[in-house]
Amino acid sequence: MRLSLLISLPCLALLAACASGSGNDADLALACQLQECNCIKDGSSIFAPETAEILWHPDGRAYCPEGHHLEAVGKDD
Repeated sequence: MRLSLLISLPCLALLAACASGSGNDADLALACQLQECNCIKDGSSIFAPETAEILWHPDGRAYCPEGHHLEAVGKDD
């Protein structure tokens, strides 16, 4: 019982972070584990953004190289 609770609570927190849409960088860093994200160069054109490879902290949070920011990839429905 305790093991399932210990596993389910972090999963629920992660799902809540994905669904919140708050725009918080910390939430996005966790959400990138489950949804596609890009590292976009600061100040690059929205029509042809320059991207870099996403980097990962040991705890699973995503981050970008200096001069880039995380951005969720929008899915066309």
